Amino acid sequence: MRIPDDWLQKAAFYEEIVQACLASQEDRRAKYNVNRMYWMFGTGPEAQPNSVYNYIYPLIDQLGAFVFASETTRFAAEMPGTISPMEHTKGPSIAKAVHDEWLRSNGDISFLLGIRKAHVYGSMFIKLRPKVFNKRLALEPYLVDPGDMGVLREDIPSLDRQEAFVQTYTITMSQLVNELQEADHPHIGDIITSVSAYAREPRTQSGMDRIITSASNPTVIGNLDFALNVVDRYRSRVQTPTCQMRELYIWDDKLDDYRVVTLAEPGVVVWDRPINRMWVKHEHPFTQICPTPADDYIWGIAECERLIGLQQMLNDRCGQIQHILNLNARTPKSFTGFPGVMDEMAFAVDTAGGYVQSDMPGAKVESLAPALPDDLFKEVNRIVQMMEETVGISNVMQGKGETGVRSSGHASQLLRVGASRVKQRALIIEDALENLATKYWQGIRRYSTQEIAEETKNGIRFLPAQAPAEVVIKVDAHTNSPIFVEDNTQKVFDLLKMQVIDKGEALDLLDIPMRQYLKSHLQNEIEPKLEAAAAAAAKQQAQEGGKPRLVK
Repeated sequence: MRIPDDWLQKAAFYEEIVQACLASQEDRRAKYNVNRMYWMFGTGPEAQPNSVYNYIYPLIDQLGAFVFASETTRFAAEMPGTISPMEHTKGPSIAKAVHDEWLRSNGDISFLLGIRKAHVYGSMFIKLRPKVFNKRLALEPYLVDPGDMGVLREDIPSLDRQEAFVQTYTITMSQLVNELQEADHPHIGDIITSVSAYAREPRTQSGMDRIITSASNPTVIGNLDFALNVVDRYRSRVQTPTCQMRELYIWDDKLDDYRVVTLAEPGVVVWDRPINRMWVKHEHPFTQICPTPADDYIWGIAECERLIGLQQMLNDRCGQIQHILNLNARTPKSFTGFPGVMDEMAFAVDTAGGYVQSDMPGAKVESLAPALPDDLFKEVNRIVQMMEETVGISNVMQGKGETGVRSSGHASQLLRVGASRVKQRALIIEDALENLATKYWQGIRRYSTQEIAEETKNGIRFLPAQAPAEVVIKVDAHTNSPIFVEDNTQKVFDLLKMQVIDKGEALDLLDIPMRQYLKSHLQNEIEPKLEAAAAAAAKQQAQEGGKPRLVK
């Protein structure tokens, strides 16, 4: 985009682009709120979270566990063929540096949480922020909801291909003042004065407050379906004044790079700088996690939204079953020919040891309990099965038995075929994971001044900036998903039999505990003993020479 040179025109241009990017934000936030409520409680935001059986939450949890396993994920550094072969020796060291920073910054936990909520919302974003303390780099991953993001073209399913996109967030007034003071901003006084007038004061309303403040007349007449009991909906509360911020990422044709503009409500430009002032040149710090992408909608398809209709049906059936069981537990009764107060007789009949009597001929107490169907939970089980089929989870994948399975090999074959849909999602998630890991390396290469030692016998040390800029971090052997674990293990043993790899390399490729100890034990004790035994056998054979052996 061509950005105006005049300051007033530039500020108006920024505000216009921001409004265009956030055109659908409120509508999407309303939809995300509905999805979140069904995911957390099995009911919509207008109802009380009292679903008897919320099956959306465990399904989303299980689906996320199939596509990503933080404890088995390993990285590998890949370089194009144009790079000198001498540089390839740095690959294992680069991968280890990325993995160490990944674990130190809790990137695995952030990515796991991002996958879980991406199934609820359709997408999630992870933003990396570099911080340097005592000349040591610390990359911090932040989860960003899609409701806090906006793009210029929603029909383009890629953040990298957007001309402009926006992130909205809140910041406390004290933090804004501190950041402006640390940067020695020349207009700090004008900015604080303008922003303070629009700072949002915190206010937490109770249920009774909402009833009173919503009434136009203090005397409220009529019925109100409102639960006065307090329900924890897991919403965070901030008890300090906050300011609404919008961070605009726009491609500047003059710079041939991203320009980052930070605006505070009501449209006050706080920062306006090239991307290399806060991140890496020609790159933005966001990674999108979208398990079910769409070709014409950047926000993707939410798996949770596809389950809402079935969850509503499940709620209805479970409620009806609970009603039938309650009627059988406390059976309705019909009293015929009994004079007196009916409530007292009903209480007596419903009390242990209670009785009623009457002198009227033909007086009787008749039970009106509904009959319990033989297949009471049949439809519930079918609805649960339909929900599992919707997300692509089969009985074999859940460790349940399957009719017709005759052996472990048959079960493994069924698992490979039945997990094809989940494998497809796992590969999509793997692309997002590789994108994030590559951004980790870009941040390390750009900001870190700590030397890295090569994983070779010489152990040559080098700075991250001395590594090739074309390095891309990949997930090693699909280790991000537990679905591929068995196949990967079999491939390792096949390579070991073919003598393509040695025992130490096999230990590196397998996900086993105490790997370093086992490698040290192999190198220092097992292999020397095997070499000594082989040398002794060879010496004995040489001493025997051509002596004939007696064949018994």
